[in-house]
Amino acid sequence: MKIYIDADACPVKSICADVASNYGIRSVFICSVASHFALKGRWIETITVDQGFQSADLYIANRVKAGDIVITDDYGLACMALSRGCLALSFRGKEYTKHNIELLLMNRHVNYKARRAGKRPKGPKPLSAEERARFQKTLEKIIEKKEGDC
Repeated sequence: MKIYIDADACPVKSICADVASNYGIRSVFICSVASHFALKGRWIETITVDQGFQSADLYIANRVKAGDIVITDDYGLACMALSRGCLALSFRGKEYTKHNIELLLMNRHVNYKARRAGKRPKGPKPLSAEERARFQKTLEKIIEKKEGDC
């Protein structure tokens, strides 16, 4: 099992690194050259991809295997991860499932159409301390469940 992190604009990188290190799981941070960052550790791998459209998402989608965990706020990437037998988790600690991904993708499409029509929906609020704690708790719960299944 690996944890793949869509690291462009990811506000929980340090939590991902800490949790992965605590459980001895390789964490792979994928970012574009525009948002390169430096996290170091025995269980941490950083991959830098081109700045092209969806480069980080495609890199992750092409490498994940069933049982891996994908951390992203991109519904399209979450859907691809689910279709490959992975678990997917948002930056706010919400687990993507086959039961909720279709509605999330539909909402993304509706928002896209609104933007094309000139409407500017609000972006996401910064993560609160409570949301960061929820993310960490959910990630740990997922890992413990997967380790128990092995």
